Amino acid sequence: PQGAEVPVGQGVELIATGLLSDGTATDLSAVVVWSSGDPTIADFGEGVPSRLVGRLPGIVSVSATVGDHAASVDVEIVDRELLTLTLEPGPISIPRGLDGDLVAEGTWSDGVVEDFGDLAAWSSSDAEVATVAGGVVSALLSGTTFVEARVFGLEAEVLVTVTAPVEVGLTVLPDSLSLLGGEVEALEAV
Repeated sequence: PQGAEVPVGQGVELIATGLLSDGTATDLSAVVVWSSGDPTIADFGEGVPSRLVGRLPGIVSVSATVGDHAASVDVEIVDRELLTLTLEPGPISIPRGLDGDLVAEGTWSDGVVEDFGDLAAWSSSDAEVATVAGGVVSALLSGTTFVEARVFGLEAEVLVTVTAPVEVGLTVLPDSLSLLGGEVEALEAV
């Protein structure tokens, strides 16, 4: 994400998202060519082509290129350490079929608190019960799962309980009715 911060000596996996002609988005992280504007500040690590590793404090422009298309983002490499990572709220219950939001907050060694929702690596211990992306938990099947966020070597997890679906609306049929004095008509609620 624009304005991301990475500590010296730590790495972050970047994601390149492409927009297709039909309007759908797709992850292109494995097929783009990644490059750093200044490899002395940050460079891409070996083994995972999209993993940017901070080398020295400073701001570096990183880019992803595929074919004739390119995008870039500025990343700040900082000389501070992430001390804590927490997930809020927790634990949470979400009715099946709905989404819930989690916030991944980290505290830096200088006391600054930052939201790491877009930067964290999210996972669910049981993806049949719930999935998670960017802190948005999608409840799929009644049960429990642990949702985890990982940032710069720190991990935080929260218990997510997926409950039975809830009624979210009521409709009365017919939706329009005219009656003369003394007439009776049955209505149906669905």
